Amino acid sequence: MSARPETLEYHGAIYDTLSKKFLDEKHLNQYADEIRDKKSRELVAHSVIQVFSLTQKSFAPKFSELCDCLVKSRMVTDREAELFKRIGDAYIREDGDQAQALLGEFEKLDTSSDFVRRVQEQNAQAQSQSPDAEGRRRRLWGLIGGLIGAIIGGAIAGWPGVGIGWNIGKETMLLVYDDYRANNPPASNVVAGPNGEPCTAPIWR
Repeated sequence: MSARPETLEYHGAIYDTLSKKFLDEKHLNQYADEIRDKKSRELVAHSVIQVFSLTQKSFAPKFSELCDCLVKSRMVTDREAELFKRIGDAYIREDGDQAQALLGEFEKLDTSSDFVRRVQEQNAQAQSQSPDAEGRRRRLWGLIGGLIGAIIGGAIAGWPGVGIGWNIGKETMLLVYDDYRANNPPASNVVAGPNGEPCTAPIWR
């Protein structure tokens, strides 16, 4: 097993774009019912944005660590965490077929933790519509983004972070997806920032 990296690489332009959209106070206030404390809402949203801004190389170890943190806090089982890591791998490889197959596995988990049941319910609500083929692909990545965001939110802030993490993760993924669909991906300017402590998000601002 490789050593835990002290620094993580992230796309500065992507981080700036996501921050402007999702760290706006008016935007975050819509989640006040889920997390009443303003600083806690900002922490979860900021954490999700940071992790989604990571390069593929840096996303893998950080996301794996956050999955392990959910196991440590007993929010999920080892089996569930391993499935989450595989979903994260499909995300960084942009493998839609694998992501779809793994999401199907996730939706069929029956001996599930409360965490999984909660996110399964959110996914089911999000899939209630029947879009066209392109819409279904976009929705798939939105659901993957929601799951990743819920994992980040849960690891950072416990149960209060799961719902807002799912919502911010879904919105973040759809924004990134739409940028790439428009053949105008955010500029890559990769920079390095501190990793932070285990079970935390990266710590740059």
